[in-house]
Amino acid sequence: MKEQLISTLAPICISLAGILGTWILYEVRRWVRARTNNELAFAAIEDISVVVKTVVTELNQTFVAAAEDGVFTPEERAEMKAMAHAMVVAQIPPLIKRNAIRLVNNFDDWVNSRIEREVVKAKYEALFPYEAAPK
Repeated sequence: MKEQLISTLAPICISLAGILGTWILYEVRRWVRARTNNELAFAAIEDISVVVKTVVTELNQTFVAAAEDGVFTPEERAEMKAMAHAMVVAQIPPLIKRNAIRLVNNFDDWVNSRIEREVVKAKYEALFPYEAAPK
């Protein structure tokens, strides 16, 4: 009787262990994949932020040298913003853009907001060179 019970329950237990093991491996794979995708997206955001900072600094130096009185008209500001956006988007590889899109809804608006943020930081650093810029 005991041997018959063991011979009947053993395949069932082995099948359940296989199913449980497969489910655990699937969940671990899903967790690792989600973590990797998030890390790639955050790395892409960081890379784009560096590109934005570089472009804003470059354009700031170019336009300040070109401005005669140091004051920009609204048309010049719009032109600078459009140029900065075009330069940033041109420097971003497609893979980094795809990874960044996982975290932001509208990529172009996000890039524009990053540009505005860097412009504000550059103005602050120009006015107060020895203080830390706002984050």
